[in-house]
Amino acid sequence: MILGGVNMVVYSIFATMSWFLIERVGRRKLFLVGSFRQSLSMVIAFACLIPDNEQEAKGAAVGLFTFIATFGATWLPLPWLYPAEISPIKTRAKASAISTLIYLFYPETAGRSLEEIDLIFAKGYLENMGYVRAAKELPRLSDEEIERVAIQYGFGSADQEAKHVVGDSDSTESNVVRTGDVEKN
Repeated sequence: MILGGVNMVVYSIFATMSWFLIERVGRRKLFLVGSFRQSLSMVIAFACLIPDNEQEAKGAAVGLFTFIATFGATWLPLPWLYPAEISPIKTRAKASAISTLIYLFYPETAGRSLEEIDLIFAKGYLENMGYVRAAKELPRLSDEEIERVAIQYGFGSADQEAKHVVGDSDSTESNVVRTGDVEKN
């Protein structure tokens, strides 16, 4: 009973740590590190139970404690947070249902604004590439760069696009050429 109580205290402490780790480390890295450490913890627990003596069984308890601590800090919050964070409302429930496959299909969003996340999915769709690759290729953007790339990907009205293009140039001749380029895109 005492061991179970201590286990839950450890679990709570490490689950609280996840609040701070998610943005700093990144979601994908937490999934990877969590998977590796949880697997290692299970190997330790299993290996310590093979000899079938009381002293070695204490090592199994250590393996279970490290598993619970790692789970609390990495995998506990991510499957619930990640799909709801990046999926459109229309598909949010379905995305949450398949969230255990998240590492393979979802891009890293740590340190990105919601507007940048929209651009990751726009880049993936428009350039016919996976969203994970699109996130890797799209650098962190400033607010001005986000606005420029959003217009490039077709977010906003035609008036905004034309206004943005015209405002970027000094000569009338290049305005005509640039406006024509925007219409082609």
